[in-house]
Amino acid sequence: MISVSYALQTCDSFNNQIDLRYTGTPKKDVTIKCTTSFFRSLEYAANKNLNVQHNVIIFDDRSSDETFMYLHKLASKYSKNNISVTVKKTSKSGIMESIRECYEWLLENGKDFVYQVQDDYLFSESCIYEIIEVWYQIYNETKSHAIISPFNDHHLWLGSYRNRTTPRAIICGTSRYWIQYYDASCSFFTSANNFIKHWDYLEAFLRMPPTGDDQGNFENTTINRIFVERGVLGLVPIPSLALHMQSEIEIDPYVDWKSWWDSVEIIK
Repeated sequence: MISVSYALQTCDSFNNQIDLRYTGTPKKDVTIKCTTSFFRSLEYAANKNLNVQHNVIIFDDRSSDETFMYLHKLASKYSKNNISVTVKKTSKSGIMESIRECYEWLLENGKDFVYQVQDDYLFSESCIYEIIEVWYQIYNETKSHAIISPFNDHHLWLGSYRNRTTPRAIICGTSRYWIQYYDASCSFFTSANNFIKHWDYLEAFLRMPPTGDDQGNFENTTINRIFVERGVLGLVPIPSLALHMQSEIEIDPYVDWKSWWDSVEIIK
């Protein structure tokens, strides 16, 4: 059986981006909606392919009691034969410390695939299933281990692309096109082997200072070197399979985010 390990990072009130969400709602609502959408997508993938075991650990950083209780509700509702869910508090507080805890857990526990998930990505129902499907499509054709992100960040394509210009590979998947990219966030899906192989760049990202000239450029000077310098294939879908519910610059002009948002039902 194939194993996918997910480290889901949650925090409903303590970070420097609380007031920038384009939903116009408190971060708590973003956390609850987005984590629910993640588990809905996980359930869809688990039902479509019973030969994949999904192992989720939620690392929560100082969320409210209400949100923490809701995370336990999600764990109870979505745990089944091929989905296991654990909820725990982070050992240290802070966004980078939380990411480090997620990354180190994936490094130690990932078997086949790993995915560091953040609580402000709104997932479409088929997202996780399609990510795994296209990863195997690429692997079966080329034996390469791709890095895949579900959000196609459109504003990165508006001008001179900072890491590499065209040409780029375009993959015809079973449900959509996928395009090669060189600009990942810290939240991505890949093989456990890839995660271990390029840990030096991931560790460099984790060591980035919280302030200074490189602030806001963390991934570009660390993680993205995996694509540019080591030739690893990065892929994003056309259109997006998940939306980054952050500032207005991240609004995807080709997806009706409000309909996605409204479609996610909060469990009682």
